[in-house]
Amino acid sequence: MTALARCAPTLALALLAACAEPERATPREIVHPVAEHLLSANARALGALRLDSARVQALPFAGADELGERTYGASTGSEQDVFGEIVSAELLPSGRLLLLDASSGLIRVLGATGVSGVVGGLGEGPGELMEPTRLFSHRDSLLVLDAERSLHLFAMTEGGLPTYVRTMPLPFAVEDACSTPQGVLVLAAPITSGDDGRPTLDPSRGSLHRLDADGQVVASFHVPYRATSATVLRSLLAGRLLCSPSDGTITIAYSSLGEVHHLTADGELVWITRLPQHSYPPLREDPAGAVGPVRDFRGPIDQLGHLAGYGDSLLVVSITTRHITEAGRSSTHRLGILQRHDGTYLGDYADETIASVLFGTSSQFLLYRDLPFPTVSVRGVR
Repeated sequence: MTALARCAPTLALALLAACAEPERATPREIVHPVAEHLLSANARALGALRLDSARVQALPFAGADELGERTYGASTGSEQDVFGEIVSAELLPSGRLLLLDASSGLIRVLGATGVSGVVGGLGEGPGELMEPTRLFSHRDSLLVLDAERSLHLFAMTEGGLPTYVRTMPLPFAVEDACSTPQGVLVLAAPITSGDDGRPTLDPSRGSLHRLDADGQVVASFHVPYRATSATVLRSLLAGRLLCSPSDGTITIAYSSLGEVHHLTADGELVWITRLPQHSYPPLREDPAGAVGPVRDFRGPIDQLGHLAGYGDSLLVVSITTRHITEAGRSSTHRLGILQRHDGTYLGDYADETIASVLFGTSSQFLLYRDLPFPTVSVRGVR
């Protein structure tokens, strides 16, 4: 018997075993966002593009009416006069204006004649802030969101400065927060810490979470993108919130997705608008789970920022574009204008001196400029 004949039974069994075993799929890298995982690719609620440059140019922040504008912030001077990065603002019923300065951790109180006082500071003590990102009124209190997973509560007194009351820990890192009639609403990827301290992801919970008076989640909803990677969700669900005090509606500008979503007070989707020509590097998730931007991306990087209202009819979203050049990086700003009721995109107003519109009402706007030094301007509307 030849060697080949002796080996034939063994070889035949091996081939049969190989054929009987199902072929195992090799994990492949994923490039996010995946179209079929986007709510905007599946929901029949997309806003339309209808450029209306004449209407955009006529809006007060475009400089058509600077009557009664008051500007605060100086290049040199005291701590009260020199601002850092203003990331949030709140207009009180009394007419006083509160500014949140992330650079110094200060809450600045503005009156008719200028800064009347400051509260807070960077630190870990009572009333101090680690990485403040948003302030807003909620019922009779002032809340300050800290990126260090906490909400700081301050009491407001007529004519006085905010007074620190307590700090509420949050179950996860929160992107933004606002006040609704049903309670505080926060924007966050649903990532909590497990018993072993490692991050635990529950993608089905959504990106919006209602909190009770102790900062605990009582309801979660709205899933704009589905993924199993905590890193991917944390990046793609970053954004800013706008909660309407008049009708309770919720609007979210997802910074990296380049989308604005509008919901009813009960969390039902009304419309989604994709910003035209939005440019952001896709995320590469390799088979081992490592996530990073794709290496061959070339182009500017757009990110959505603050959302503000213009009366009851329009929304203003602040857009920052980072340009990669041979000399380094430069940033430009513009404002995107949308109709509130259906998400129709009316166009951009490009003014590189306006970094963001921090809030807008039917009677005034608050504009933030970061160059040549940080200032805020209250501009009246006819």
